[in-house]
Amino acid sequence: MSSVANPSPQPNTKRLDIYGPHGLRELLRTILRITQASLSGKYAVHELLSDTDIPYVCETAGMHPNETNGTDFRQSLDGYWRGIAEHGDWIVSAGPIKHRVPCLGYVFQEAPGAAAFDVSEHLEPLERNAEALAQQGIRHPRSLLGQLLRTRENIVLPDGTVISPPPLNVPGRKLVILGDTCDPWAMKDLSMGASLLVHEATNAYIPLEVDPRGSGGRESEESVRTRAVQRGHSTPHMAGEFARAIGAKRLILNHFGSKFAPPVMNSASHMPVETPEADRKLQIVLEIQRQARVAWGGGEVTAAYDLLSIDVSGHELDTISNQ
Repeated sequence: MSSVANPSPQPNTKRLDIYGPHGLRELLRTILRITQASLSGKYAVHELLSDTDIPYVCETAGMHPNETNGTDFRQSLDGYWRGIAEHGDWIVSAGPIKHRVPCLGYVFQEAPGAAAFDVSEHLEPLERNAEALAQQGIRHPRSLLGQLLRTRENIVLPDGTVISPPPLNVPGRKLVILGDTCDPWAMKDLSMGASLLVHEATNAYIPLEVDPRGSGGRESEESVRTRAVQRGHSTPHMAGEFARAIGAKRLILNHFGSKFAPPVMNSASHMPVETPEADRKLQIVLEIQRQARVAWGGGEVTAAYDLLSIDVSGHELDTISNQ
Protein backbone atom coordinates (compact mmCIF):
# COMPACT_ATOMS: atom_id res chain seq x y z
CA MET A 1 0.00 0.00 0.00
CA SER A 2 3.05 2.26 -0.13
CA SER A 3 1.72 3.90 -3.30
CA VAL A 4 -1.28 5.24 -1.37
CA ALA A 5 1.05 6.74 1.23
CA ASN A 6 2.59 9.07 -1.34
CA PRO A 7 1.18 12.61 -1.60
CA SER A 8 -1.85 13.00 -3.85
CA PRO A 9 -3.52 16.16 -5.18
CA GLN A 10 -6.86 14.33 -4.79
CA PRO A 11 -6.83 12.73 -1.32
CA ASN A 12 -10.45 11.58 -1.57
CA THR A 13 -9.91 9.66 -4.81
CA LYS A 14 -9.66 5.87 -4.66
CA ARG A 15 -6.15 4.91 -5.71
CA LEU A 16 -5.96 1.21 -4.88
CA ASP A 17 -8.19 -1.88 -5.15
CA ILE A 18 -7.12 -4.89 -3.08
CA TYR A 19 -8.54 -8.39 -3.64
CA GLY A 20 -8.12 -11.29 -1.25
CA PRO A 21 -9.68 -13.87 1.06
CA HIS A 22 -12.11 -13.37 3.90
CA GLY A 23 -10.60 -11.33 6.74
CA LEU A 24 -8.28 -9.21 4.61
CA ARG A 25 -10.44 -6.13 5.12
CA GLU A 26 -10.23 -6.33 8.90
CA LEU A 27 -6.53 -7.25 8.80
CA LEU A 28 -5.63 -4.06 6.94
CA ARG A 29 -7.83 -1.96 9.20
CA THR A 30 -6.06 -3.39 12.25
CA ILE A 31 -2.57 -2.86 10.84
CA LEU A 32 -3.30 0.71 9.81
CA ARG A 33 -4.92 1.48 13.16
CA ILE A 34 -2.11 0.02 15.27
CA THR A 35 0.61 1.70 13.21
CA GLN A 36 -1.38 4.96 13.12
CA ALA A 37 -0.66 5.17 9.41
CA SER A 38 -2.04 8.13 7.49
CA LEU A 39 -2.62 7.67 3.78
CA SER A 40 -3.10 10.34 1.13
CA GLY A 41 -5.67 8.49 -0.92
CA LYS A 42 -8.51 6.01 -0.64
CA TYR A 43 -8.34 2.24 -0.94
CA ALA A 44 -10.97 -0.49 -1.21
CA VAL A 45 -10.77 -4.13 -0.15
CA HIS A 46 -12.78 -6.69 -2.11
CA GLU A 47 -13.14 -10.01 -0.30
CA LEU A 48 -13.69 -13.40 -1.92
CA LEU A 49 -16.10 -15.25 0.34
CA SER A 50 -17.22 -18.85 0.67
CA ASP A 51 -20.83 -19.74 1.35
CA THR A 52 -20.19 -19.79 5.10
CA ASP A 53 -18.06 -16.65 5.45
CA ILE A 54 -19.69 -13.70 7.22
CA PRO A 55 -18.68 -10.42 5.51
CA TYR A 56 -16.93 -7.67 7.40
CA VAL A 57 -19.10 -4.59 7.22
CA CYS A 58 -18.37 -1.65 4.95
CA GLU A 59 -19.98 1.00 7.13
CA THR A 60 -18.32 4.29 7.97
CA ALA A 61 -18.17 3.56 11.70
CA GLY A 62 -16.02 0.47 11.23
CA MET A 63 -13.88 1.57 8.30
CA HIS A 64 -10.43 3.12 8.28
CA PRO A 65 -10.54 6.85 7.41
CA ASN A 66 -8.78 6.13 4.10
CA GLU A 67 -11.02 3.17 3.24
CA THR A 68 -13.89 3.26 0.79
CA ASN A 69 -16.54 0.63 0.14
CA GLY A 70 -15.38 -2.68 -1.27
CA THR A 71 -17.29 -5.55 -2.87
CA ASP A 72 -17.97 -8.99 -1.41
CA PHE A 73 -17.79 -11.76 -4.02
CA ARG A 74 -19.50 -15.05 -3.25
CA GLN A 75 -18.04 -18.32 -4.51
CA SER A 76 -20.00 -19.74 -7.44
CA LEU A 77 -21.29 -23.31 -7.57
CA ASP A 78 -18.18 -24.46 -9.44
CA GLY A 79 -15.99 -23.19 -6.61
CA TYR A 80 -14.58 -20.13 -8.40
CA TRP A 81 -14.93 -16.38 -8.19
CA ARG A 82 -15.40 -15.33 -11.80
CA GLY A 83 -15.06 -11.83 -13.16
CA ILE A 84 -13.97 -10.12 -9.97
CA ALA A 85 -12.22 -7.37 -11.96
CA GLU A 86 -12.05 -6.12 -15.54
CA HIS A 87 -9.56 -3.82 -17.18
CA GLY A 88 -9.64 -3.21 -20.91
CA ASP A 89 -9.60 -6.58 -22.69
CA TRP A 90 -8.68 -8.47 -19.52
CA ILE A 91 -10.89 -10.13 -16.93
CA VAL A 92 -9.71 -11.54 -13.60
CA SER A 93 -11.09 -14.63 -11.86
CA ALA A 94 -9.91 -16.54 -8.81
CA GLY A 95 -10.05 -19.95 -7.21
CA PRO A 96 -9.07 -21.65 -3.94
CA ILE A 97 -5.74 -23.41 -3.43
CA LYS A 98 -4.57 -25.35 -0.37
CA HIS A 99 -2.06 -23.89 2.06
CA ARG A 100 -1.84 -23.69 5.85
CA VAL A 101 -4.18 -20.69 5.73
CA PRO A 102 -6.83 -19.69 3.15
CA CYS A 103 -5.03 -18.91 -0.09
CA LEU A 104 -6.00 -18.03 -3.65
CA GLY A 105 -4.87 -18.37 -7.22
CA TYR A 106 -5.72 -15.79 -9.87
CA VAL A 107 -6.40 -16.15 -13.58
CA PHE A 108 -5.97 -13.16 -15.91
CA GLN A 109 -7.83 -13.90 -19.16
CA GLU A 110 -7.48 -11.74 -22.25
CA ALA A 111 -10.49 -11.44 -24.57
CA PRO A 112 -10.22 -13.32 -27.89
CA GLY A 113 -8.92 -11.35 -30.85
CA ALA A 114 -9.59 -11.26 -34.56
CA ALA A 115 -7.51 -13.04 -37.15
CA ALA A 116 -5.63 -11.02 -39.77
CA PHE A 117 -8.02 -9.01 -41.94
CA ASP A 118 -7.57 -9.50 -45.69
CA VAL A 119 -8.43 -6.13 -47.22
CA SER A 120 -8.12 -7.44 -50.79
CA GLU A 121 -11.22 -9.61 -50.38
CA HIS A 122 -13.41 -6.51 -50.04
CA LEU A 123 -11.92 -4.15 -52.61
CA GLU A 124 -14.09 -5.32 -55.52
CA PRO A 125 -17.50 -4.71 -53.86
CA LEU A 126 -16.28 -1.34 -52.54
CA GLU A 127 -15.15 -0.24 -55.99
CA ARG A 128 -18.40 -1.53 -57.49
CA ASN A 129 -20.35 0.67 -55.09
CA ALA A 130 -17.99 3.66 -55.24
CA GLU A 131 -20.37 5.92 -57.17
CA ALA A 132 -23.36 5.17 -54.96
CA LEU A 133 -21.24 5.64 -51.84
CA ALA A 134 -20.05 9.01 -53.13
CA GLN A 135 -23.68 10.09 -53.39
CA GLN A 136 -23.96 9.26 -49.67
CA GLY A 137 -20.96 11.49 -48.94
CA ILE A 138 -18.42 8.67 -48.68
CA ARG A 139 -15.66 9.78 -51.05
CA HIS A 140 -13.14 7.12 -49.99
CA PRO A 141 -14.86 3.71 -49.88
CA ARG A 142 -11.87 2.00 -48.28
CA SER A 143 -12.39 4.12 -45.17
CA LEU A 144 -15.36 1.87 -44.43
CA LEU A 145 -12.95 -0.98 -43.69
CA GLY A 146 -11.40 1.02 -40.85
CA GLN A 147 -14.89 1.70 -39.53
CA LEU A 148 -15.65 -2.02 -39.78
CA LEU A 149 -12.67 -2.94 -37.59
CA ARG A 150 -13.38 -0.20 -35.04
CA THR A 151 -17.09 -0.82 -34.55
CA ARG A 152 -17.23 -4.52 -35.50
CA GLU A 153 -20.65 -3.88 -37.03
CA ASN A 154 -21.69 -5.17 -40.46
CA ILE A 155 -21.53 -2.68 -43.32
CA VAL A 156 -24.30 -2.92 -45.92
CA LEU A 157 -23.30 -1.46 -49.29
CA PRO A 158 -25.82 0.26 -51.58
CA ASP A 159 -26.22 -2.86 -53.75
CA GLY A 160 -27.00 -5.00 -50.69
CA THR A 161 -23.56 -6.56 -50.27
CA VAL A 162 -22.76 -7.15 -46.60
CA ILE A 163 -19.20 -6.84 -45.32
CA SER A 164 -18.71 -8.47 -41.92
CA PRO A 165 -15.87 -7.97 -39.44
CA PRO A 166 -13.39 -10.84 -39.02
CA PRO A 167 -14.46 -13.37 -36.37
CA LEU A 168 -12.95 -13.22 -32.90
CA ASN A 169 -11.41 -16.67 -33.18
CA VAL A 170 -7.88 -16.07 -31.88
CA PRO A 171 -7.72 -17.06 -28.18
CA GLY A 172 -6.45 -14.40 -25.82
CA ARG A 173 -3.57 -14.91 -23.44
CA LYS A 174 -4.20 -16.52 -20.06
CA LEU A 175 -1.96 -15.89 -17.06
CA VAL A 176 -2.33 -18.15 -14.01
CA ILE A 177 -0.64 -16.85 -10.86
CA LEU A 178 -0.83 -19.02 -7.76
CA GLY A 179 -0.07 -18.12 -4.17
CA ASP A 180 1.58 -20.42 -1.64
CA THR A 181 0.19 -23.92 -2.10
CA CYS A 182 0.72 -27.62 -1.64
CA ASP A 183 -2.33 -28.46 -3.74
CA PRO A 184 -3.59 -26.20 -6.56
CA TRP A 185 -5.76 -28.84 -8.21
CA ALA A 186 -9.05 -27.10 -7.42
CA MET A 187 -7.83 -24.47 -9.91
CA LYS A 188 -7.36 -26.97 -12.75
CA ASP A 189 -10.52 -26.27 -14.78
CA LEU A 190 -10.12 -22.51 -14.48
CA SER A 191 -6.45 -22.72 -15.51
CA MET A 192 -6.67 -24.92 -18.61
CA GLY A 193 -4.62 -23.72 -21.57
CA ALA A 194 -2.59 -21.18 -19.59
CA SER A 195 -0.14 -19.12 -21.62
CA LEU A 196 1.89 -18.70 -18.45
CA LEU A 197 1.74 -20.46 -15.07
CA VAL A 198 3.45 -19.01 -12.00
CA HIS A 199 3.79 -21.77 -9.41
CA GLU A 200 5.78 -21.90 -6.19
CA ALA A 201 8.65 -24.37 -5.61
CA THR A 202 9.65 -23.71 -2.01
CA ASN A 203 11.41 -27.03 -1.40
CA ALA A 204 13.55 -29.12 -3.73
CA TYR A 205 15.70 -32.22 -3.44
CA ILE A 206 19.17 -31.36 -4.75
CA PRO A 207 21.41 -34.44 -5.35
CA LEU A 208 24.94 -34.41 -3.96
CA GLU A 209 26.42 -34.48 -7.44
CA VAL A 210 24.78 -31.10 -8.06
CA ASP A 211 25.52 -29.59 -4.65
CA PRO A 212 28.13 -31.53 -2.62
CA ARG A 213 27.62 -29.09 0.26
CA GLY A 214 23.87 -29.65 0.40
CA SER A 215 21.64 -32.09 2.28
CA GLY A 216 21.14 -34.49 -0.63
CA GLY A 217 22.82 -37.32 1.27
CA ARG A 218 20.46 -37.05 4.23
CA GLU A 219 17.15 -36.88 2.39
CA SER A 220 15.33 -38.11 -0.70
CA GLU A 221 13.03 -36.58 -3.27
CA GLU A 222 10.08 -38.21 -1.52
CA SER A 223 11.05 -36.97 1.95
CA VAL A 224 11.47 -33.43 0.63
CA ARG A 225 8.05 -33.61 -1.02
CA THR A 226 6.47 -34.87 2.21
CA ARG A 227 8.02 -32.05 4.21
CA ALA A 228 6.92 -29.47 1.65
CA VAL A 229 3.31 -30.66 1.74
CA GLN A 230 3.27 -30.70 5.54
CA ARG A 231 4.25 -27.02 5.48
CA GLY A 232 1.76 -26.12 2.76
CA HIS A 233 4.31 -25.80 -0.04
CA SER A 234 5.37 -27.48 -3.30
CA THR A 235 8.42 -28.92 -5.04
CA PRO A 236 9.52 -28.31 -8.66
CA HIS A 237 8.13 -31.72 -9.57
CA MET A 238 4.71 -30.80 -8.18
CA ALA A 239 4.74 -27.56 -10.16
CA GLY A 240 5.62 -29.46 -13.33
CA GLU A 241 2.80 -31.95 -12.74
CA PHE A 242 0.25 -29.15 -12.54
CA ALA A 243 1.69 -27.39 -15.60
CA ARG A 244 1.32 -30.64 -17.55
CA ALA A 245 -2.26 -31.18 -16.37
CA ILE A 246 -3.46 -27.74 -17.49
CA GLY A 247 -1.53 -27.70 -20.77
CA ALA A 248 0.47 -24.63 -19.78
CA LYS A 249 2.77 -23.18 -22.41
CA ARG A 250 5.31 -21.66 -20.03
CA LEU A 251 6.12 -22.25 -16.37
CA ILE A 252 7.64 -19.75 -13.95
CA LEU A 253 8.84 -21.10 -10.60
CA ASN A 254 8.98 -18.79 -7.59
CA HIS A 255 8.99 -18.66 -3.77
CA PHE A 256 12.19 -20.67 -3.31
CA GLY A 257 13.44 -21.59 0.14
CA SER A 258 16.13 -19.38 1.65
CA LYS A 259 18.86 -21.95 0.99
CA PHE A 260 18.25 -21.62 -2.76
CA ALA A 261 19.72 -18.16 -3.21
CA PRO A 262 19.64 -16.96 -6.82
CA PRO A 263 22.92 -16.46 -8.69
CA VAL A 264 24.33 -12.94 -8.60
CA MET A 265 23.51 -11.38 -11.97
CA ASN A 266 25.72 -8.99 -13.92
CA SER A 267 23.69 -5.79 -14.28
CA ALA A 268 25.12 -5.10 -17.74
CA SER A 269 25.01 -8.54 -19.39
CA HIS A 270 22.11 -9.95 -17.30
CA MET A 271 24.19 -13.15 -17.02
CA PRO A 272 25.38 -14.83 -13.80
CA VAL A 273 28.66 -13.55 -12.36
CA GLU A 274 31.36 -16.17 -12.95
CA THR A 275 32.76 -17.31 -9.60
CA PRO A 276 32.86 -20.82 -8.05
CA GLU A 277 30.10 -19.89 -5.60
CA ALA A 278 28.00 -18.30 -8.33
CA ASP A 279 28.41 -21.43 -10.45
CA ARG A 280 27.26 -23.62 -7.55
CA LYS A 281 24.12 -21.50 -7.15
CA LEU A 282 23.51 -21.59 -10.89
CA GLN A 283 23.74 -25.39 -11.00
CA ILE A 284 21.16 -25.62 -8.20
CA VAL A 285 18.78 -23.33 -10.10
CA LEU A 286 19.27 -25.36 -13.28
CA GLU A 287 18.51 -28.55 -11.34
CA ILE A 288 15.30 -27.03 -9.97
CA GLN A 289 14.27 -26.08 -13.51
CA ARG A 290 15.20 -29.55 -14.78
CA GLN A 291 13.03 -31.30 -12.19
CA ALA A 292 10.00 -29.22 -13.13
CA ARG A 293 10.65 -29.75 -16.84
CA VAL A 294 10.88 -33.55 -16.42
CA ALA A 295 7.56 -33.66 -14.55
CA TRP A 296 6.01 -31.35 -17.13
CA GLY A 297 7.23 -33.37 -20.08
CA GLY A 298 8.82 -30.46 -21.90
CA GLY A 299 8.35 -26.76 -22.32
CA GLU A 300 10.09 -23.65 -21.08
CA VAL A 301 10.73 -23.43 -17.33
CA THR A 302 12.16 -20.30 -15.72
CA ALA A 303 13.26 -19.89 -12.12
CA ALA A 304 12.13 -16.40 -11.15
CA TYR A 305 14.31 -13.79 -9.50
CA ASP A 306 13.65 -10.26 -8.28
CA LEU A 307 12.65 -7.82 -11.04
CA LEU A 308 12.39 -10.58 -13.66
CA SER A 309 10.30 -9.42 -16.63
CA ILE A 310 8.50 -11.96 -18.83
CA ASP A 311 7.14 -11.20 -22.30
CA VAL A 312 4.08 -13.30 -23.13
CA SER A 313 3.53 -12.87 -26.84
CA GLY A 314 0.03 -12.92 -28.25
CA HIS A 315 0.92 -15.63 -30.76
CA GLU A 316 1.56 -18.26 -28.06
CA LEU A 317 -1.54 -20.26 -28.91
CA ASP A 318 -0.54 -23.92 -29.18
CA THR A 319 -0.82 -25.93 -25.99
CA ILE A 320 1.83 -28.34 -24.80
CA SER A 321 0.78 -31.91 -25.51
CA ASN A 322 -0.34 -33.88 -22.47
CA GLN A 323 0.45 -37.17 -24.13
